[in-house]
Amino acid sequence: MKKKLTPIKQIDMAWGSPAFLSAYWEVNKIQVDKIKKNKSYSFGSRSKLRNRIKKLHKKVGNAETKNKHIVVAAGATQILLGLMHVLREQNPKIKSAWAKPPHFSRFPKLADFAKLDWFNNEIAITITSNPNNPDNTITDETGSTILDLCYNWPQYTKEVKKYDHPIMVFSLSKATGHASTRIGWAVIKDKKIAKALETYIEISTGGLSIDAQIRAEEVIEHQLRTTYTVFEHGKQVLTERWKLINKLVKENKLPFKVLNSSGMFLWANGLCPPHLLHIKGSDLKATDDFFRLNVGCNQKSFDEFLQSVCKNIDVSKYYKIKTYV
Repeated sequence: MKKKLTPIKQIDMAWGSPAFLSAYWEVNKIQVDKIKKNKSYSFGSRSKLRNRIKKLHKKVGNAETKNKHIVVAAGATQILLGLMHVLREQNPKIKSAWAKPPHFSRFPKLADFAKLDWFNNEIAITITSNPNNPDNTITDETGSTILDLCYNWPQYTKEVKKYDHPIMVFSLSKATGHASTRIGWAVIKDKKIAKALETYIEISTGGLSIDAQIRAEEVIEHQLRTTYTVFEHGKQVLTERWKLINKLVKENKLPFKVLNSSGMFLWANGLCPPHLLHIKGSDLKATDDFFRLNVGCNQKSFDEFLQSVCKNIDVSKYYKIKTYV
């Protein structure tokens, strides 16, 4: 009788969730349930949240907010969709949007939803992401319509740059790890564009969640007054993970070619082991001999990833693997 083979466990490294930041918040809990809340509808963002966002950018030094407008929405995805809609409405000649590949997989889908084609021409709405998802590269943003800075936080880049672009997009999800709070924002120079975007958000959602805004305020306030931020914690975690990955790359221990050396995602060329759930290159406007893995996954998934791709290697010599029940 043939011995039944035990199937290899699938490890989810596809979804772009910054789960590696959750350990920080398990220790630094935010208490929001006892805060008195306004029971009426709230159209637009709360001034307290906008002010705290400005203070956070000043502390981190990743965006110039002086003489600019902060527009808050239900995540950076709604901000991007709203901007495509607003910019197309203000200039009927605009028929397309575009980003240099490889790029975030949702960009073309958002363009389609905003009734825009996906190609580049002289008047296309162009999006530049710095650092880029998936390969963590930095691109010259001059001439770009929208600057996506969701990953321009200390944990994802070797050096945070202070940008002063007319339209900049950020996300609480990538900044602090609070993905389910669904808060994103734009820093906009042009008042007319900011007002139009606020109107789009009001109409499309009926007003932002007060609970979500208050939670975001408390999360940001914690970062403004703490001596050990989630950015420091996140940088330490990702630095250690990449230190190990880069060592394995140098010693040719991985079954694929790693094309970057830092960031939330591992961008690779070759065949991805079938048990690793990943994003295909074609979904990112590359080809399917490329793929993306989320090394910002939770600790258990990262440890299982190491054990599974380094079968014939004593990984403990590089890294202490935790035991999970």
